[in-house]
Amino acid sequence: MLHGGYRLRHSGFRSRKRRNARRSYRSFTTTCSPRKHRDPPSVLIIPVINSNWTTKSRDKDQNSVNSVEERMRANRTSGIPVTVVVSVCALMLLFFASGTVHAKRGCSAFPENEATSGDKNQELDVVRLSNEFAIPLQKFGGQAEMILPQTRRQDTSKFDPYTLPFIFGQWYSLINKTENAHEDSIWTCAWGCPKKKKETQPDNEDSRDSMRSNDEETVEYIVTGSVDDTVKVWEHREKTLQLKHKLTGHSLGVVSVAVSSDGSKCASSSLDSSLKLWDLETGEKISSIEVGPVDIWTVVFSPDDKFIVSGSHSGKIHLYGTESGKQEQTLDTRGGKFTLSVAYSPDGKYIASGAIDGIINIFDVTYGKVLRTLEGHAMPIRSLCFSPDSQLLLTASDDGHMKLYDVKDANLAGTMSGHASWVLGVAFSPDGQKFASSSSDHTVKIWELAQRQCLHTFNEHNDQVWAVKYSPQRNNILASVSEDKCINLYECPIYDK
Repeated sequence: MLHGGYRLRHSGFRSRKRRNARRSYRSFTTTCSPRKHRDPPSVLIIPVINSNWTTKSRDKDQNSVNSVEERMRANRTSGIPVTVVVSVCALMLLFFASGTVHAKRGCSAFPENEATSGDKNQELDVVRLSNEFAIPLQKFGGQAEMILPQTRRQDTSKFDPYTLPFIFGQWYSLINKTENAHEDSIWTCAWGCPKKKKETQPDNEDSRDSMRSNDEETVEYIVTGSVDDTVKVWEHREKTLQLKHKLTGHSLGVVSVAVSSDGSKCASSSLDSSLKLWDLETGEKISSIEVGPVDIWTVVFSPDDKFIVSGSHSGKIHLYGTESGKQEQTLDTRGGKFTLSVAYSPDGKYIASGAIDGIINIFDVTYGKVLRTLEGHAMPIRSLCFSPDSQLLLTASDDGHMKLYDVKDANLAGTMSGHASWVLGVAFSPDGQKFASSSSDHTVKIWELAQRQCLHTFNEHNDQVWAVKYSPQRNNILASVSEDKCINLYECPIYDK
């Protein structure tokens, strides 16, 4: 047993002997057992009112609030009322039982040389070793193989920046909910950020004729497509959405929308096998692109906005010129199945496609050939996207999993699960540190890329969530659309770590 820290020990089924100690207890550390498909274990440090409280004996088991009360009664040298300690413990139980406290793995208060693990089928208990101790609220049943993260000794009395938002519940929030945004299910959404001339007031009477300056302001639009055959453009200002345009022209449901990088144009594809290009500022139709007798699904713009890329029922990838309105290039997937999703890398070098049979193809744009073929999923690929640095490819499938691939060598970099059903949409934050996922289990999840773990789960929809997208200008704002006809806007914390 090492001095000055914590470690995890097997509790087993045998009763354990008492140990006598005369040490100063300076804080309570409460740990919570991880749940299946839930967020990782959390740690909460609560300072004790009187740091001079000592005890003559301690029950090593420490698995109930009653044991704490008995130790308090055994020694009252500090004069702390028993009811105060019981109340504090009850509050901690309430926090963890309700599932409102979720801390990032990495904020644990366990010193770097004291964390151990046990067999997978055994249970773990947190045991006091020196001047601090932990009250195990729940056993780590079936999770004994997990070693709690390590921190330095001097950090054990401090909150990690990731911990505070989860404790106080004030950072992850729904900031806007637009109900009945369409007359039917909303299947797709995209953000647009066009720049407009900024009007300024004249400084004096002589400058009244010059009302406009050269300054530009950037506005945010959210474009949504619905089974009601329409595309709608919403202006986002001060956490509210105002309908700006209603675009009509499709004869069947709109399944995909995309916005050009300069924010001036919008493309939409429909079940009627049509592809249309719109002016995002005026709402006027620019052109209807002839795609021929093919069924198209997802559409995206190239980074330079010269092409619109779409998949087809034959598995081929088609590139259409935004100026010419005609097909400019075709990428063959070698007899692939129906292409449900496509993505263009931000550096303009790669195009990725996901098919209904779970096959992923990565194309070299320069040579127009398949560079990599990945078989990581066994069910349809509903969504995929590149990281902002174009180094990683994130995929989402009906098998309930998300996978990360290294684009250069096609190695699997990580597999994430947590949704209870199909994963329908994924999107990276602009800084690439986080990504979001949406599912038919009615939830939206926020994930940390570095640790491959879920940071938060939003349960704000009443039906399957078809798409989720981050604002291209801000790392803390994202939108989701659902079968329930709602558009939700969320705010997330930003960490500088």
